Amino acid sequence: MSKLKVFLTEESLIELEDDYVDKEDELRNLMFGYIKNLAKNAKMILRNKQFVANLKPYEDNTQHTETIKLKKFKLSKYTIKSDADWIPENLDADDCKPYIIKVGPKTMDRLVTYCQVYQARVVLYNKSLTAADLKIESKKAKPAECFEQIIHEALITNVMEKLNKLDDKEFDEEFEEINKPKSEKAKAKAKRKQRSGRK
Repeated sequence: MSKLKVFLTEESLIELEDDYVDKEDELRNLMFGYIKNLAKNAKMILRNKQFVANLKPYEDNTQHTETIKLKKFKLSKYTIKSDADWIPENLDADDCKPYIIKVGPKTMDRLVTYCQVYQARVVLYNKSLTAADLKIESKKAKPAECFEQIIHEALITNVMEKLNKLDDKEFDEEFEEINKPKSEKAKAKAKRKQRSGRK
């Protein structure tokens, strides 16, 4: 068994967990769904014995890709280290609260493959740049520092989308409440008075 982390602020983690009060299994399954997609992506690459890498765009700025055959490509060369102390640059240690997901060895093996492909794509892209391009840092693809960074960055977009939906719900409910027809507002007020025992 291995443990994966998605790093959030304390406030964001509370929001997420509050939406799944008494539904911890549902939240765990939601997170695992995101992880499973990464593992399936890597398994498909191994099954097809190839992956697609983006290279420097053509002069007319159209996409330039290359299909890399695993038979002639040593993927294990791009295995990345693990760093248990890594946290995202935009968070500090005091405010960084990880959501932890446990996964089994088969899933973990494929996530290692996913990270190898990630690093390989970065290297292949940079190799496609000209010597002049390589002198400009902003033109180079930046390799990940560690396994934890790749997994976090692959998952955090989905988690943020989920939190954005919670924001939608919060603001929509507030808007609907203050824009209720007067008759509905009166009924709601009467119900509140009735509950409080006032006439």
